Amino acid sequence: MLPYLSDLQKKNRKKIFVIGVLVKSKLDRKGLIKFMKKYHLNFFISNHSSSQALSDKFAKDLNLSSNYKIPLTIVFYKGKYLIHIVGATPIEMLQDIIDQIK
Repeated sequence: MLPYLSDLQKKNRKKIFVIGVLVKSKLDRKGLIKFMKKYHLNFFISNHSSSQALSDKFAKDLNLSSNYKIPLTIVFYKGKYLIHIVGATPIEMLQDIIDQIK
């Protein structure tokens, strides 16, 4: 799904800011940079050691089970929560959400 998010960011670059937070991943900084280059990812991705804690906090706030499916997509508008989607999401669905916000 990450390459599709990259396309979404590129297409809507003045309207959205995509952030990826890696969880359940062992990629170090060097590995993350290689991964981003390989898939031409053009948005911020965090693989910080606190990423799992952040993900767990979102899951708790959204009343998800501790073993929720990834990816977890959360959409905010002007700092306010709008919607979340658990599991893989068709890029057309995300673009539709963005278009509705516009």
